[in-house]
Amino acid sequence: MNALTKLGVGRIIICAGVCVSAGVAGADVLVTLDGSRGGLSSVTDSASYSRLRNDVAANLPQLSLTETVTITPAALAGADVLWIGAVAANGNAVLLSASEQAAIMGFVRAGGTAVLFGDNSTYAAGAQAANDALFGQFGIHTTGTGTGNTVTDIVGSGNFIMNGTFGAVGTSLTTDFPGWCDVVPANAVVLTRIHTSQAVHGVWFPPGSFGPGSGSVIIFTDSGFRASGGALSTNSDRMYLNILGHVVGLCAADFNQDGAVDFFDYLDFVDALSLGAASADFNNDSVIDFFDYLDFVDAFSAGC
Repeated sequence: MNALTKLGVGRIIICAGVCVSAGVAGADVLVTLDGSRGGLSSVTDSASYSRLRNDVAANLPQLSLTETVTITPAALAGADVLWIGAVAANGNAVLLSASEQAAIMGFVRAGGTAVLFGDNSTYAAGAQAANDALFGQFGIHTTGTGTGNTVTDIVGSGNFIMNGTFGAVGTSLTTDFPGWCDVVPANAVVLTRIHTSQAVHGVWFPPGSFGPGSGSVIIFTDSGFRASGGALSTNSDRMYLNILGHVVGLCAADFNQDGAVDFFDYLDFVDALSLGAASADFNNDSVIDFFDYLDFVDAFSAGC
């Protein structure tokens, strides 16, 4: 029996088989492995993801977090994003079965977004096999073990991941004993490289990479920066929210997030700007000034 637990704003639903939410109609859904299987990589249960859960509750209340023990087509039915990692604990790898790998590829080909975190090749006896099972069907192969507090350079910033609704991520991410890619397909967009060696650390497969209508696949070769800081306080937090904001269809011009871009968004932004409210820092440069106004007007003019 495959039990799913759905965590939403003020609600928890436990059900067997296919879960039908009694929560907000049309809510977006993230699926992750539960704590018993996913361990440190479980978005719903891991202490390492507690800040992200708080960020989601504060910034993306329409996103429900759902957990499963086994990845199946039924567990992914109705989901928008799958978020999993290869590390349950130091010395304990999450090894996906062939049927789970097939379910993930089917989900992506049907338009779902997959966010996948591998790690180095020595954190557990089955580390390399776990990485291969997670990444292999996308044409990615990883290897190696880096050092602690490894800096990675952000080299692919022209996308919603590194420069999205919640702002620009910055120029680097800090990881912890990462692996790296030694095989990267030509259709992958490189996002991050290990600073010292320039080995590929993160990639993005844009929609359509795995067939017409297929969704995005975002891969990182380390789970070390899964531990997020406070709301929007770290580069990884901002990156995570950019990814999830894109999945749920947030639009920067829809300032009041009422689902429509109209003059009320302009008025609400001007009010926030005149009050010096934190939300008026539209370009997320930590300074509220006329450049925020110009950037908002550009976004407002472009629409969604």
